[in-house]
Amino acid sequence: MLILQDKYGQLCNRLWAFAPFISEAFENNHKLIILHFYDYYQYFENLKIYDNITFIENKKISNIYKILIRLLDRIPTRILSYLGIILKTEICVTKIKLENRLVVINGWKHRKPPNQLKIAQIQKIFRPKSIYTKKVDEVFISKRKSFDLIIGVHIRRGDYKEFKNGIYYYSDSIIINFLNQIKNEFGQKKKIAFLLCSDEKINLEMYRDFSVFQINNASLIEDLYGLSKCDYIIGPPSTFSMWASFYGQKPLFFIKMPNMLLKIKDFSVIISQNKFENGNIFSH
Repeated sequence: MLILQDKYGQLCNRLWAFAPFISEAFENNHKLIILHFYDYYQYFENLKIYDNITFIENKKISNIYKILIRLLDRIPTRILSYLGIILKTEICVTKIKLENRLVVINGWKHRKPPNQLKIAQIQKIFRPKSIYTKKVDEVFISKRKSFDLIIGVHIRRGDYKEFKNGIYYYSDSIIINFLNQIKNEFGQKKKIAFLLCSDEKINLEMYRDFSVFQINNASLIEDLYGLSKCDYIIGPPSTFSMWASFYGQKPLFFIKMPNMLLKIKDFSVIISQNKFENGNIFSH
């Protein structure tokens, strides 16, 4: 049995921390327990669908696990080893025989299993509840009647003003430059709408020359699901847009610098964290 004990970052950081170990659990048919997902549990409808994957949905229960792990940590390693318990290891879990063992690791920092991610199972587990998908699906059904393409635009603000000294905190004018490049790439024959998603209020007047829309009063999960339904996704480097690309199997383009040239051939689907289907690997 494998336990992921860390609580790293926001929703999509955690999804990327979990996904490789979920895939590995399916690959080798072992039990996986995820301690810290209770603050996002309410967004998803299928977290209990597989018997060998357990998400702790209650913070109090998660805290009990934490206390037990701390108590185990006081026991000498040789005794834990004799009991089949591993609390601290840098060894990739694929090299540990998990049968009749208890292994506790931090999912985000631990070396990820090399197995290909099980996209079908992951899509099923992390499907948002219908109360969210229905709202977004209805918007897209309407937009598809009038437009040939929908481009998802992730405008990350908030903490990006400080992250990496603000290098990915892009102004509206920079975003607009990339929207113009997209329009030029597809030419006049394609009617394009842009879904704008942001963690801050967007000044839509700045985008008056484009056919833009937002999911009304969108929650975090509605924006994420909305991006996954677009034909293409664009935005600064982020685990958020990466997950949307992976979950929806839609091509993504990272705006790594404000003066980049955009070509449609440079869009590619994310197949694992930081890795694109075309072979490109993202790093800051």
